[in-house]
Amino acid sequence: MNFTPVSIADLFTDIVETTRVQLQSDAAYTGGTTLNYIFGHPQEIVNVLKDYANVGIDRFPAIFLLTDFEEDLGKNLNIYAKVNLEMLICTYTKENYIASKRLEMTFKPILYKIYAEFMKQIAKSNKFENHYVDAIEHIKTDRYFLGKQGMYGNEGNLFDNFVDAIEINNLDLDVLPKESC
Repeated sequence: MNFTPVSIADLFTDIVETTRVQLQSDAAYTGGTTLNYIFGHPQEIVNVLKDYANVGIDRFPAIFLLTDFEEDLGKNLNIYAKVNLEMLICTYTKENYIASKRLEMTFKPILYKIYAEFMKQIAKSNKFENHYVDAIEHIKTDRYFLGKQGMYGNEGNLFDNFVDAIEINNLDLDVLPKESC
């Protein structure tokens, strides 16, 4: 048997691009034509976003895969690994928006649409064993103003911009072997 490692981070490149393309056909989607995908340690992601800003690349909306994560190998011969991932879906927001305004201006027309399409594309992909959106186990948290945690909630901008986000934790996926992808 020929063991071939799979780059989990690379698997999401095509999924995010397909998500972006599908969103372009949704007349109700107001997030624009950009949907960036960056993976790495949170500080590295912040640095990449700063580099984007320095060369004029629109930074948001974006999907981030936070590393480091474990790959649980060898328990099932039909899959490459079990992974439990953390991801963020982020978009610009306005500093003065209250929660109800954020819901109407960023969550409903942008973040929820990206989230729904992204989960749909994960389920449709041939990269994971999960083939039904409803069967993809994860925890979703709406983050109204994603910032650095302080004693009284979020304080300071995590990405040097005012950003609303959907945080996805415990995204449990069974990664198929490279030959299946």
